[in-house]
Amino acid sequence: MSVHKTTSRKSPWRVLFRDHAGHQRSRSFATHKQAVAFDATIKTTEPADRAPIQKTTNELLADVETPDGMLLRDWLTEWFRNYGPTWAPMTLKDRAHVASRWITPLLGDVPLANFTPRLVRRYRAAICEQGASNNRANAVVTILSAALSAAVEDGVMEMNPCRGMRRLPHHRNAIRALTPLEVEAIRYAMPTPRDKIIVSLIAYAGLRPAEVCGLTWGHIGADMILVDQSVQNAKLGPTKTRRARTVRILPVLQADLDAYGRRADHDLVVCGDKGGFLNWNIWGKRVWRSVVPDEDVVPYALRHTFASLALHEGRSLPWIAGEMGHASATTLLDHYAHLYQEAELATRVPMNDAVRAARSTPPSAPRPAPPRR
Repeated sequence: MSVHKTTSRKSPWRVLFRDHAGHQRSRSFATHKQAVAFDATIKTTEPADRAPIQKTTNELLADVETPDGMLLRDWLTEWFRNYGPTWAPMTLKDRAHVASRWITPLLGDVPLANFTPRLVRRYRAAICEQGASNNRANAVVTILSAALSAAVEDGVMEMNPCRGMRRLPHHRNAIRALTPLEVEAIRYAMPTPRDKIIVSLIAYAGLRPAEVCGLTWGHIGADMILVDQSVQNAKLGPTKTRRARTVRILPVLQADLDAYGRRADHDLVVCGDKGGFLNWNIWGKRVWRSVVPDEDVVPYALRHTFASLALHEGRSLPWIAGEMGHASATTLLDHYAHLYQEAELATRVPMNDAVRAARSTPPSAPRPAPPRR
């Protein structure tokens, strides 16, 4: 089953799939997003031939009554069909994968009226026994909870049994921010002005890679950058949080933008080698990896540098969360608690001064960061 582009002008996107009888079918759509949403709904009703679950629904529901009513499998189909078009493409893809691999095989035939906190805990224990890590189990239950919350919202069930359930403990690797010296070494080694400005925008403005790809010159003002769009799957859309924000332009970043050369307001600040939106995955493999061979150091680490610089400048958590586009200061602290503690014990250094000091150091080859522990 897959989504294909056709030559039709009216409905150029076609989804190929097999029905429950095993017959090949197809359906056409006017937009790629509609085709992907339909593809996701079909996947949630498929038998997962690679699902790691070995227990059966009957074993999970032993000595538990199962009243009649809508099955979770049917609700998931409706959930993807009705709510899917409002999600970001990657969110849709991730939820479809989790539903088809982890949720539908074991819970698909369970009536919604039967769901209780006890059942959800049994289910979580079952997938952990079959090899799911605590982190994976938490992610699966989060998506299940989102589906059941929508069912409550639509009046299909009375309460969400996942609500208030404690997450399983799991280990999270501490985020390591690159130092200004490391950032400058990487920026210096980048092969083109375009590649250098990408490094500067992420490290010194805190933009997400997808936001850099969607940035136009019209969004860059005298002292602020308006961030209200991003590129996902070669399509322009809203930011990750669907909220617009403004980011101040540091003098060092302004100097980089001036050296790069401003173009027309509608022009992209960075684009692909052949024009159009930059393919971030290809850029990461061909350009970034050629300069930074250490696979533990990814371009997103530049964004952590922005957070670290702001913390060491003494900025408040709400201010940094607003600049970086986090949903809340709590989300920010969840990611950067250790950097916050380090900054609290350090001498305050203005962000611009820290970058200028790094630039005054003779350039050298980028130093690979130590592996995350």
